[in-house]
Amino acid sequence: MFRIEQNGDIRTAAKFNHKNKDTYVLQVGVFDYGLPPLSSDTWVVVKVVEESQYPPIVTPLEIWINSFQDNFVGGEVGRIHASDQDMYDQLAYKLVPMATEQPAASQPALFNIISNNGSIVASPQLDVGQYKLNVSVSDGKFVSYATIKVWVELVSDVMLKDSLSISFVGITAQDFLKNHRKGFMFHSSNA
Repeated sequence: MFRIEQNGDIRTAAKFNHKNKDTYVLQVGVFDYGLPPLSSDTWVVVKVVEESQYPPIVTPLEIWINSFQDNFVGGEVGRIHASDQDMYDQLAYKLVPMATEQPAASQPALFNIISNNGSIVASPQLDVGQYKLNVSVSDGKFVSYATIKVWVELVSDVMLKDSLSISFVGITAQDFLKNHRKGFMFHSSNA
């Protein structure tokens, strides 16, 4: 079923079906031609997995950033959530241009995505306004797309002076933003 090359590469010598057998345990021996000859053994586990059958599913995402005095310092602002029904698929995240976008050679990239975990990183040049990011998530066979909306809102000294601070015990900032933020938002009619 397997063969090993002189350089250590293990190659398949047959077709596999994960329904017939999904795990192979190989004992590999290595030796040299020294005097005395030295050798070592190790075990290699080979998992046979089914080819990807389902595309990734991307959860819609909206991100709000509060920029104090329009002085955003940059950094991670959110994470794309995606899932795949294929148990062994590894997802890769990427920013892709919108269909109507023309690439601007001199414009700095305002956002970046960490390809292995979907973290969205914003640059310090981010201005107040609304941004739309087109994101692709690939499992190596299928690609799914989603539009991520990012709002950057100005926070001024006056807003802070007239603000109210509320602390919650047992709720992380991420949990609050994900599950409770919209319930606490309101707009003053006296503004």
